[in-house]
Parts: sequence; structure tokens; C-alpha cells
Amino acid sequence: MEKGKAEIILKRYGLDYQLGISKIESAGKTLGAVLLAVDVTEKNNAERTRREFSANVSHELKTPIALIQGYAEGLYDNINDDSESRKFYCEVIMDEADKMNKMVKKLLTLNQIEFGNNQVNFEHFDIVQVVRTVINSATLLAKQKEAQIEMDDYPQIYVWADEYMIEEVVTNYVSNAINHVDGEKKIKVSLKKTDKVVRVSVFNTGKCIPEEELDKIWIKFYKVDKASLSETFCREVYQVVCEIPLGKVSTYGSIAALLGMPQCSRMVGRALKQVPDNVSTPCHRVVNASGRLVPGWEEQKQILLEEGVSFKQNGCVDLKKHLWNYSVSE
Repeated sequence: MEKGKAEIILKRYGLDYQLGISKIESAGKTLGAVLLAVDVTEKNNAERTRREFSANVSHELKTPIALIQGYAEGLYDNINDDSESRKFYCEVIMDEADKMNKMVKKLLTLNQIEFGNNQVNFEHFDIVQVVRTVINSATLLAKQKEAQIEMDDYPQIYVWADEYMIEEVVTNYVSNAINHVDGEKKIKVSLKKTDKVVRVSVFNTGKCIPEEELDKIWIKFYKVDKASLSETFCREVYQVVCEIPLGKVSTYGSIAALLGMPQCSRMVGRALKQVPDNVSTPCHRVVNASGRLVPGWEEQKQILLEEGVSFKQNGCVDLKKHLWNYSVSE
């Protein structure tokens, strides 16, 4: 018997079948053919999950890696001689490395859940206390965003669940609320018990999720279009940039740190890319942590030269001479 080479994948009722045709031959004559169908659903799902996992890791680690690289380059180039600045750069690198570690753990947990390999440990615990613990841990981050987290007093509510996983879910919701809070900058956490179910709700003021995006919120790692940067954040960035004096420059990371959000240097860059026509902002005075200019913006160097800014041989701004120290009155 000699197998033919025809092979296709058939999708039916949510299953994947690999079809193959085998010829039946005897004494050099073809007597017939057999259609073989093999269920490859599990194999294809595993491969699809593997690809998604790799893409998710790449997506989530891109920002912290860029920050670590930028601040490490700044340390290498010794752009700041004072110990306070070096300490700040090291703290950012350590913070981002810690975030990467937590991200990888979360991604691995997610991968285990999707493969059905995650073990759920049911415990009897007070969910009110878990929620309060999450809120207490998020207080510092909320203060940096000038936001208030409110939660009414509740009696103890005991539930059977995996305490670690519940804490992770609540932490994700609260963190997301802080990251996107705007307007009155209020976050409200509430609990409601009905029969055998306890509902935990997290509400924050700010822009609503666009209606056309609502059906996508359960897609893993989906983010609303970057154009949704808050007006408040952009306005604060423009105000800081306008304070950079003639002959000085600042970095995306320094501006983010000044706003109390050192992890948001990339957001600063995005805000500067969408400055309204009616706003006059000296964007040319903002460079990366190594003093590199904006790629493709040829006029930036000429403008800085005219303002008295000098450059090193590698084409980067000499940050030792021209980095703006916002803590010192110019």
C-alpha cells in the first residue's frame, strides 16, 4: 500500500481534522483509495496557545525592557554625576525588573489556567479583608495619580475560593482603575452579597470605554487605542516641557518621574507626538535617557544648536552640561 500526498485540514463543529488520502495498490494497479481523518484539535490548540503565549510575553515585556535599557544607557554614559540621580536611575531599573518578574509569573499562571494545569486551592476566608489589603497596597500608586480610593465599611463576608487568585483579580481591577482614572479622580470599590454570590465592583471616574470597544474587553491583553491618553496627563506633560529653559533639555523618563509616574516615559513620548496645533510646546528640548534625538526629526538638532546646546561625538546631547535639573530654580 502506498500513501498519497493529498492532505487538508477540515474544521467542523469546533474540531480540527487532518484529512489524508491513501491509495490502495496491488501488482502495480490502483484498486481504490481510503480517506483517513485524524483529530488534531488538541495539537492545533496547543500550538495556537504557544504562539499566543510567546506574543503576549513579547507585548508585555516590551515597555519595561525599553525603560531598563534607557536608564542603563544613562548610567553607562554617566549623564549625572550626583549620587541622587544615579540612585534614582538604579531604582527605576530595579522597579522595572521587578515588574517584569511579576508579569512573567502572571503570564505563566494564565498559561497554566488555559491548559487546565492550574491547581485551585479552595479556602474559607474573609473577602472584605482581602479587598482592603489590595486597596492599602495600592494607596501609594493612587496618591501619585492624585486619586482617592473609597470603600464603605462592610461586615466580614466569608467565601470559599482560591484566596491568592481572588487577590490577583481584585489587584488587576484596582490597578487598571488607577491607571485610567481621570476627571474627579475617584475610585469606588464596593461589595454586594446576594444569596450564595459575592460581587466585587470597581468604578473609576474618567473617560468611558468606547462603545465599539466593549465587545473586545475580554480579549487577552487588548488595549484601547493609544489616542485615548487622558487630556489631563497630556496637559501636565506640556506644562512641564514648557518649563524647560533655553539651553537645557530633559528626558522622557525625567518628565514622567516629575509627574509622579516614572513608569510612564513612553506615554510622555506619545503625548508629545500629538501636541495640538494651538499649544506651543518646545518638544525639541526632550530627548531620551542617553541624549539621543528623535529619529527622523532633522530640525531638532539645528534648533538645539541655535539655543546653545552642545553635542558629543556620537551625536547625543551632552547631558552633563545641559540636562535640566527641575529641583533647582533656573
